[in-house]
Amino acid sequence: MLSSCRTLFCLLLLVAGLSSGCTTAWFRPNKANQAESRRDKIRKRLEAENRPKSIIEIGGARQLSYGSLENIALVSHLPGTGGKVDPSPQRERMLDTMRRHDVKDTNTFLDSNETAMVAVVAAIPPAVRKGDRLNVAVKLSAQAHATDLAQGWLRETSLVETGVLGGRVRESFDRAKAEGSLVTQAQFTGSQEPQAKLEAVVVGGARLLKERDLGISLSPEFADALTMAAVVPAINHRFTHFDGTKQTGIATPVSDDYIEIKIPPRYSLDPYHLMNVILRIRFNESESQQAERIEALSQQIQQVATVRQACWELEALGESSKDILASQIHSDDATIQFCCARSLAYLADDRAASVLAELAVSQPELREGCLNALASLDNYRSDEALRSLINQIYAEVRYGAVRALRHRNPRDPLISSPQTFRVGSLLEIPTSGPDMVAVSLTNTPEIVFFGRVPQVQLSAFHNVNPNLLLKSSGPNQITVSHFVANQEDRIVQCESDLRSVLESIAKVGGGYGDWGRLGRECQELGLISIPVAMNPVPGANLQQASEEQSESGQNAIPEVTSSDSPDQLNSSDPEAHAPWYKPRYWWPTETSEPS
Repeated sequence: MLSSCRTLFCLLLLVAGLSSGCTTAWFRPNKANQAESRRDKIRKRLEAENRPKSIIEIGGARQLSYGSLENIALVSHLPGTGGKVDPSPQRERMLDTMRRHDVKDTNTFLDSNETAMVAVVAAIPPAVRKGDRLNVAVKLSAQAHATDLAQGWLRETSLVETGVLGGRVRESFDRAKAEGSLVTQAQFTGSQEPQAKLEAVVVGGARLLKERDLGISLSPEFADALTMAAVVPAINHRFTHFDGTKQTGIATPVSDDYIEIKIPPRYSLDPYHLMNVILRIRFNESESQQAERIEALSQQIQQVATVRQACWELEALGESSKDILASQIHSDDATIQFCCARSLAYLADDRAASVLAELAVSQPELREGCLNALASLDNYRSDEALRSLINQIYAEVRYGAVRALRHRNPRDPLISSPQTFRVGSLLEIPTSGPDMVAVSLTNTPEIVFFGRVPQVQLSAFHNVNPNLLLKSSGPNQITVSHFVANQEDRIVQCESDLRSVLESIAKVGGGYGDWGRLGRECQELGLISIPVAMNPVPGANLQQASEEQSESGQNAIPEVTSSDSPDQLNSSDPEAHAPWYKPRYWWPTETSEPS
């Protein structure tokens, strides 16, 4: 009897222990022992004969896709083409925003024919910095009624990230501020479609408040502090950046499976290239193995099929690879020249400058990569090469060189000019090449005159918009008039050169859309005697990006498509050569309107 009681008592104690979560090692392995056992397995794999030796074998790049910032917003200063907003949650949200900004009589103001409620979105590329300026796509809200957004002004709006959490739409803190003059698709292309009047872009209208860093995630079987202790020092030995006080490594471990990467300024225009290089850094290789690999790479850079991969690996090695890369920059094959010269440029070797400049002219599909690499190369040879490109005949090369020079030094007097009445910049650049006018629609509202400023030839008058009239008023004289109901007429007389006319349009109240429209019509109607290039921004070679992805395997950099990247249109797509620059083809169909 006593024995039975003792047995029952022990069973009760056991059940109580199980229900309270207290178990012995007999019933559940100790977590510390589990972690140590897992770490032992990782250590053995990292020390094995067939161990992984490069980062791409155990991890992949993250944060390389385009992000999206959005909101609903208000466009004002419309010349009677706005309209009412239907009752909806979006309307109430807009009214609440207006009240917070001390707008008087909010309902009347919102339903005025001088305002329109719109949805706005900014496509945010990887590696952007705080303070960068990007385009904002604008589209009439589904709840709003308007006939034309031309001449409108996007009032200051906060842009946020949105997502669904717990069945509800959640918003981030403000990531950017957006404001500025609208350019409609109809103004820039001359399209007569009603929808073209209701979709617009604010050129450089978004100012970023927060930067985006890149990252590397380790595969689950290697996610451990032990792996981090090997990988992070290897990255930081190869790459450093200035954090405001000192040079420090670009890699910071955030967790056992994620490394945050700060972008060195040299690579800011091409984060995809940077990550391809970082993923090829070796962290587990003996000196003899490295020597054998370098010998193999020196052969691989001579073959088109292997040159990209080989150049990434050589660039990952650093300074010691310069002469190997330089040996092939005069190859008979343009792809081999480009890959070797690009990596050489990112290694700060000026032997790449003249080769990249020549390829930028002769190889349109490599043009953007060449200009990005030249912009990263901070010495007199690259500066000289970029300035020489301004004299070429190709619009993309000339304006691309201007953008590259501005990236190197925004204060360079050759490519800097103050804004005119908050509309945009007018820039005159001397050149030995043919005269040309370039109208930008990519992040910087500006019109660039290469060579002489042309005269505008008007036989009588020309309407820039229904309220803005140009009229010939004598030899080399033009009168610019702006008529708005219930406002005093604004009339300015100016010289008939295009710069003076554009300045006068801004002075009487015209916007950047009026500048863009006049630039297009000068070309179409023969109002000036030199060619006008509408947004001649070099496009990316997406076929190359696809090839790089297939070469690199599942951990490769994801292919960039035109729907992801407003600055990188597929050169094989006929629409890529259309005169209209399309930020995400005007509106990202994969993104719903902000609620």
